[in-house]
Amino acid sequence: MTTARIELPPKLIPVFSGDYRYRGSYGGRGSGKTRSFAKMSAIRGYIFAEAGIEGVILCGREFMNSLSESSMEKVKQAIKSELWLDNYYEMGENYIRTRNRRVWYMFSGLRHNIEYQIQGAYSDSVDR
Repeated sequence: MTTARIELPPKLIPVFSGDYRYRGSYGGRGSGKTRSFAKMSAIRGYIFAEAGIEGVILCGREFMNSLSESSMEKVKQAIKSELWLDNYYEMGENYIRTRNRRVWYMFSGLRHNIEYQIQGAYSDSVDR
């Protein structure tokens, strides 16, 4: 088993401990939440893909009308900050996915029509 040492703000370590399907955090700006969630989502994607689990990592914001308003660039930066993650993922202008194509990212606004948007985007990405 391979291990990696990951740096996280001490306040966020409990958020990523334990086996939970959903994780969240709140608070002011500048506490490292976005960067930590971006990096840990990529690590979870790695773990799942290596275990043969296929799926989507959904990154949501209350309001988002385009990828430029999403956290996609933060996720890309987090992946690039760790050589082993950078080697494991492929990233394009409009996508992030594991090289084995088992796990991929979706970015969505959560305020309006989330069910329709996500189901439609999922069916559009079947050919990943």
